[in-house]
Amino acid sequence: MNIKKQIINATLDLIERHGLKNLRVDEIAASAGISKRTLYRYFPSKKALISFIVIEKQKYIISQIEKIFEKPNDEISKYEKLITFVTKEVSKVNNGLFESLKKYPELYEKIKEGQNQWRLKIEKLIEVGIKKGEISPEFEPKIVAFLLIKLANSIFDPDFYINNKVTFKEVSDNLKRMVLKGIVKRD
Repeated sequence: MNIKKQIINATLDLIERHGLKNLRVDEIAASAGISKRTLYRYFPSKKALISFIVIEKQKYIISQIEKIFEKPNDEISKYEKLITFVTKEVSKVNNGLFESLKKYPELYEKIKEGQNQWRLKIEKLIEVGIKKGEISPEFEPKIVAFLLIKLANSIFDPDFYINNKVTFKEVSDNLKRMVLKGIVKRD
């Protein structure tokens, strides 16, 4: 594995375990098995390292969403795959990460821009589904897309999983069923 990858993996591991707030460059270097000097050769600051990771993750998520949209499936299948993918990716993020990122305003804005791109893609998917008769026309695509992004961001509360002894898969499956079928029992 190359050194840059080692640094990124060590950083992600430390963020997952301790959050961004407590992340220190000397810990990253030690965890990656390199010196601080070597780390600074690849990333001039902790902020540059975090920015690189966030931007690369965002590019990955957007490219995966685009792949879902490119497949010739019906809109409902795309919608299901999209919900599964987004909730899975969101679950990988440490609970305090978004709050910590607010301390990096330009980076936080990039995340918000990325979420806006997701929202626009989801909105388009819903519009196409309505035109094809696969999604009910009683919903406003802009509102549904906005709510889906908010739902995806809200499902990773570690205390909920611990206190209720449920898995992320159970929560994700319930979210998918709720969004696709509703909670009202139909005869």
